[in-house]
Amino acid sequence: MRDATPVPHSSQRGFSLLELTIVVGIIAVLFAVALDRFLALRVQAERVSLMQMEGTLESALGIQLAAYIARGDMADVARMRGMNPMDLLMQPPGNYVGALDHPDPASIKGGHWYFDTRTRILVYRVRSSGYFHDALGKPARAEYRIQLLYSGAKKDGRYDPHRDELYGVRLVNLAPYQWSNSPPRSAWFLNW
Repeated sequence: MRDATPVPHSSQRGFSLLELTIVVGIIAVLFAVALDRFLALRVQAERVSLMQMEGTLESALGIQLAAYIARGDMADVARMRGMNPMDLLMQPPGNYVGALDHPDPASIKGGHWYFDTRTRILVYRVRSSGYFHDALGKPARAEYRIQLLYSGAKKDGRYDPHRDELYGVRLVNLAPYQWSNSPPRSAWFLNW
């Protein structure tokens, strides 16, 4: 015969549907906050990397100018305007594609540099394009050219080592740009 003793209820039980929904909701909110923070940090890293490369190139240009002046080679100073600033570095950065003959900027992967040999412009293709605003349009990029700073006695736009007083050299950004802290609405995932 069967034992008629009641089986005691276990004090352990599973999650209810409501509890499980609340836990999943909390995890989803934490994930969204972490993802947003990660994207902001990635954009900040790209911005700082771009600024660092600008500074490195400016320093390399100043060193090259000083070398030309020390040698008394003022004719080479005049040719600096069209040179590729990346050629002045001991080793170009890993994200430098090279000198290319007028490529379509859209064909260059975001986060990479290249030098356009036809226009003599150094270009950085921005990876985090949703956070970058410029006057150049799509794709997002920053463009640079070497500029000699001199007195311009002849006012013809060309440096003449025999007439003009040389002040320095700099890397000029050809189109103003601005980084934002947040992408356009509903487009944050496009730069993932």
